[in-house]
Amino acid sequence: MPPRRNGNSHDPLAGSLFLLQSAMLDRSREGVTRASLEAANAVAAAYWRSGRHAEARDLLERILADCRAVLGPRDPDTLVVEGNLAVTHVCLESYELGLTMLVTNVETRSSVFGDAHPHTLVARHALATAYHTADLLPEALALFAGVAAQRARTLGPAHPDSLTSRIGLALARIDSGDGAGAVSVLSAALQDAEQSVGPLDELTVTIRSNLAHGHAALGRADLAHAQLERAATDCQTLLGANHPDTIALRTDLALLVREGVGPVASAEA
Repeated sequence: MPPRRNGNSHDPLAGSLFLLQSAMLDRSREGVTRASLEAANAVAAAYWRSGRHAEARDLLERILADCRAVLGPRDPDTLVVEGNLAVTHVCLESYELGLTMLVTNVETRSSVFGDAHPHTLVARHALATAYHTADLLPEALALFAGVAAQRARTLGPAHPDSLTSRIGLALARIDSGDGAGAVSVLSAALQDAEQSVGPLDELTVTIRSNLAHGHAALGRADLAHAQLERAATDCQTLLGANHPDTIALRTDLALLVREGVGPVASAEA
């Protein structure tokens, strides 16, 4: 079950792709403006969320060129589009290009906003995730640890953004063979999440399901089963029995019951 990206509880891009495309066309009639660029970025984000990454990339490249020309290369909206394009390149496995763009994006955000600003930390978290995706685990571990610590200092350890970075750190630890370290991080994060956002929250369910993955990696079938069963039950309460996330968790649970300790699917942070 994927965590809420960047800890945002409100999704400004929610809505059908048709409506987003209609809004983009309406705005484009006014010329290239900040509003038209925001509408186009919303369509690109919808492409990305639906797995149409190549289409998202092509649209984002056009948007970024317009942003740089109209708003300037250091404008906050330009930096958002630049970061979105970099992440899309990573999703398309153009790792060198995507990582280079993300490093530049982080450096520019740090210069514009400051090193500890939430906008900068969003980009750092994205870069850490990209390192993990590209299987550059030492780099991912170091950056996730730094982002989690910075977010804890500026936002508090139980803030959704802080919790999201702690999930990323734990998943990188699992993939690097440090299951015990991952379980420690996730157990503490679960306590904070239950107290801050509550037990019936998507972020809490995400942490719990990944904690099950950590226990499974350590061969702790009983503990993995207990956490995964709770995660599946809570997910069903939140999203319904037929939601893809609920079905995925139920499938993992059945696999765990059948095989004792199986490859419980982890959620990407």
